[in-house]
Amino acid sequence: MALAFMLAALPASAHQEPYSYLDLRLEPQGLRGRLVAHIVDLSHESGLAAPESLLDRRFVAAHLTELHGVLASHLMILADGIRVRPDWLSFEVVPERRSVAFEWVERSERAPGVLEVRGPLFPYDPPHETYLNVYERGTLKHQDLLDRSHRATTYYSGSRQGGQHERERHR
Repeated sequence: MALAFMLAALPASAHQEPYSYLDLRLEPQGLRGRLVAHIVDLSHESGLAAPESLLDRRFVAAHLTELHGVLASHLMILADGIRVRPDWLSFEVVPERRSVAFEWVERSERAPGVLEVRGPLFPYDPPHETYLNVYERGTLKHQDLLDRSHRATTYYSGSRQGGQHERERHR
């Protein structure tokens, strides 16, 4: 009887789509990102009681400080060896994915030569996966999937700096 009760409770604590999506765009003056996070992960990590409330744009707007704090602490990107500190721009509720998308930038004097991304974004959830796309000059150059067994990826840009690091790595 106890086993049946535990099995019945299992789906309530897990969510069906343990995914996040991270698009990174290398730009001449830095890095632009779009991070799409599931409402269950956002509510769990920010301490908000009702995940469904994150499908309301006004509720998200009222809790942006907490949400940005959670995302900034979980987003582990190194650009040329320096941790990226996102400047949050905007957000969008994505009801069909039961997610919220956040746009951000990090400005610098040039596009990074080497990007290291560590994940998954929400490691508290064992099946969580973070899908990664890296764009350079508007073209998709690198895709990866970060999960419990593959926690980091490195991308070397087509820039002089990225090419130099790639050559040094193979020596």
